[in-house]
Amino acid sequence: MSRMSEFHVGIIEMVEQGFDYDAIEQMMVAEGYPREACRPIIDQIARDIDSLERNREIAAEAYYHGA
Repeated sequence: MSRMSEFHVGIIEMVEQGFDYDAIEQMMVAEGYPREACRPIIDQIARDIDSLERNREIAAEAYYHGA
């Protein structure tokens, strides 16, 4: 896995674990991301995680009800 891919996975894990967005942003800036790009990236990752979780819940409920 490339260094950037590992960094991206790290950001995802931090969002999943509930790290403070300001701390994530500071880490991203230290890695060279422009500050103005950090929050939109973090927000999109959070939306993606929420969407995946919702889809899993829907699938589990459909399975439970035999759909």
